[in-house]
Formats: sequence, structure tokens, C-alpha cells
Amino acid sequence: MKRFFLFLLAALTLLSACRPDLPQPSGPDPEAGTESRSFRAGQGETLCDFGSRTISLYYVKPEGWTPDRPLLLYFHGKGRRAEAICTALRESAEKAKVFLVCPLFPETAFPEYASGNMLGHDGNGKRVLQPREKWMFTALTRFAAELKQRTGAAGPFVVLGHSAGSQLLHRYVLFGDTRIFSSIYCANAGWYTLPEADIPFPYGLKGLPPGTCSLETAFLRPVTLLVGENDTKTSFGLRMTPRAAAQGKNRLERGRNFFASAERAARRQGITLRWTLETVPDTGHDSVKIGKYVLEKMIP
Repeated sequence: MKRFFLFLLAALTLLSACRPDLPQPSGPDPEAGTESRSFRAGQGETLCDFGSRTISLYYVKPEGWTPDRPLLLYFHGKGRRAEAICTALRESAEKAKVFLVCPLFPETAFPEYASGNMLGHDGNGKRVLQPREKWMFTALTRFAAELKQRTGAAGPFVVLGHSAGSQLLHRYVLFGDTRIFSSIYCANAGWYTLPEADIPFPYGLKGLPPGTCSLETAFLRPVTLLVGENDTKTSFGLRMTPRAAAQGKNRLERGRNFFASAERAARRQGITLRWTLETVPDTGHDSVKIGKYVLEKMIP
């Protein structure tokens, strides 16, 4: 009998070690410690703290990347397709030897992503300005600093936002601290917070507490506004409220009008505007084409 139990134990041990059909864990494990937060060469996924939350980072670290080469942080649009964008841009990132990082901001945790969480709802469902400590911008600055430290990047730190990501990014420029970035690209936003004191927030600056926005500081940032030559459709959830429509019929017009508004504001106040405007040829509302354009044409 004792020999039988010993045989049974040995058989069970062998079976438990030989079960290739069992599903294996995928993606980073939040409980796995520093191993799940590392950046290996190639394409991968890791984790990063963002405020009180932990978010996923999809990335491409080219084999030939060195710390003096650029680091590109890409803010996704409303579709939150961070992983798909990262995959589609892998070849371009590897060819340019640019370390590409695409954070995912889930809708459940960041429903007001495009506004930088500046907007919320009161008890009656009306959209209102949130207290400043709830805005995303301070957390974004800390996140960017941690990312730079973890990657070891010492070269140009570039940030790109497309569509809703561009809404987030241009508001980050206006209301946050973006000094860590060497180049800032805002592409194809659906609508803007104009640097106009007589237009109510969120379409302008009227009604914001004093000192909320320093145009002199914002206009000195190295911002390039990118507009797709063919981004003239009203699809992809383009906002069509009266004040949004007043910015232009489509994203191409609205981007150009936002830049013209910045030029007027700079002239009125006698301050320097370092921003530039560039039209991306043969491109519509396409996050991948915009990403390739920046990787292949804009980053040395």
C-alpha cells in the first residue's frame, strides 16, 4: 500500500509539471515588483504610477537606442488605442532610433482626459471647473520626470498628442508646467481653449481664476501645431456646439484658427510667440500617419 501511494504522488507531480495547455499570464503583473516596470529592448508593456493610479505604458525601445537619442511620449486620442498606435509605429521608431512610449489613460479612470480633468459635473449634471488640485497637469509633469529617469533618457524629450490627446496637450501647455519637453507637437485637436480673455472657459479663458494661465510662459514653449491637410470631415466625434463650431467647420480650420488666435494674443500683449504651424500633406484624422510624420520628418 505504501508503495502504491508513493507511485501515485510521483505521477501527480509529473502531471502538474507537464500541462502546456494551461493559460499563461499576459501583460505586466502589478504585484510583480520592479520586473514588471522595466523597459526591455524591443516592443513591450510596462507600468507606471500616475497620481494615485497605475497605468500601462506601451513602448518600443529600439536595439540601437542610446540615452542621447530622443524619447517620444505619445498621448492617444478618444479611441484610447495606445497599444495599436505603438505597434503601428514600431518600424518608424526603430529606424529613427527613437524610444517611443504610449501611455494608456482608460476611460473609467480618466473620463475627462481631453480636458485634463479641468471639467467635472455639479449635482445637476452641469459641467463646471474642477478645483485645481484635481487637474491632470501636475501629475503629468511628475509622470514625465519619472519616465525620463526610468528610461535613462538624456537627449531630446519630445511629446506628441493627437486628437483628444492634442486637446489634453495644448491645455497642458496653457495651464501646466511643460518645461521638461524639448519639443511639443499638438496634432488635429477637435476643438481648443483659445487664448482669448473674452470667450468663456473652456472655449476661452474668461471666468478662470486670476493667475490660472500665463500666456507669456505658454507662448515661449516650443510648440508645433500640426494639422492634417485632409482633416476636413466632421466624423470621429467632432464637437459641433455653437462655440466649437465658431472655431471652424473642421479640425483643419480649427487648428489654423487656434494658431491665428495665439498670434493675435501675442501681438496685443507684446509678448513672444515661439509656436509654429505646420500642415501635414496627404493626411486626414490619422494618428499613425501623424506619428510617422513626427518620427520621420520632425525628429533629427
